[in-house]
Amino acid sequence: MTIAWKDAKPKIDELMQAAANGEQIVIQLEDGKDVEIKAHSNSTLKRRHGFGSAKSQVWMSEDFKEIPEAFKEYIE
Repeated sequence: MTIAWKDAKPKIDELMQAAANGEQIVIQLEDGKDVEIKAHSNSTLKRRHGFGSAKSQVWMSEDFKEIPEAFKEYIE
């Protein structure tokens, strides 16, 4: 289904439900661009990395807990 934005605006809830039910919804914006409403399920999202997958990819300086000189005046 393709619909103009001015017509889609008052029934956006209905259009979102139709997309959730698998219908293809395309909204034509006033500037000529098209926007597609598309449903996805959280169950289809897959965990990409397990715990510890960034091990040895993060570095912290030895003095990361030190207050920078420029901020010391606000703390004292």
